[in-house]
Amino acid sequence: MPLIMISGMPCTGKTTCAQILKEHFVKKDKNVILISEHDYVTDKNEVYNDSNKEKTVRSSIKAAVLRSISTNNLVLLDAPNYIKGYRYELFCVCKQHSTTHCVVQCVVPVETAQQWNQNTQQPYDIDTFNALVYRYESPDSRNRWDQPLFSAMPDTSLDLEGIETALYSGKKVKPHQATQLQPLTHNNFLHNVDKKTQEVVAAILTAQKTEAGDEIKIPGSQRLLCLGRKVTLPELSRARRQFISYTKSHPVHEEEIAACFVTYLNTTLA
Repeated sequence: MPLIMISGMPCTGKTTCAQILKEHFVKKDKNVILISEHDYVTDKNEVYNDSNKEKTVRSSIKAAVLRSISTNNLVLLDAPNYIKGYRYELFCVCKQHSTTHCVVQCVVPVETAQQWNQNTQQPYDIDTFNALVYRYESPDSRNRWDQPLFSAMPDTSLDLEGIETALYSGKKVKPHQATQLQPLTHNNFLHNVDKKTQEVVAAILTAQKTEAGDEIKIPGSQRLLCLGRKVTLPELSRARRQFISYTKSHPVHEEEIAACFVTYLNTTLA
């Protein structure tokens, strides 16, 4: 039976969203199995700072999903699900079982999530929090594994009826050869974006120390950086994260990454 994947950055209300969904479907006489990351993680800072431990947790959660999917259960997954490839794997599980699924993304401004994190009993370390925000691969409704996609926001009621309709009246995905996992070349693209934008940031900081004038020539880009002022590393780092997030749903040619990033900086930091 259906799978609901909850996705979101740290401290965006994922567990609260899961409880709302569980209560709704229990009232509808559905047999709900809630699989929560909290049952597998005792120290989230330790886990998310160790890639091997994090992989072990993800594998354990996926195994629990596999054990729970059946004709009688609604599986509700309360976890970050921040990796596109991982959501794709779970989508393939649904295809193998010919069942429906949906993604519910908890959408909260980063500043709000930071405040909520500070107010929790066991907060993320600031570096861990920022790293998870940086690594978050936001669901995209154009991807078949991220659809149907619903949003959960603090000041807006969750579309419970829409989710129920999608799960119990929607089209079931059928297994075929595409169910087999394929290499994610998208990861290579993001690696290149990360590398090129780091090079641009380094070039800007170096130029600001040695060059006079309002225009900066950036290696790999025919476009000049024209901000008319000096910019700080935190400003550049924030803009770089936003640009990388943008390119996840709006890819650019790899040879144009530096130029596009310069244009983005001219637009957002001027």
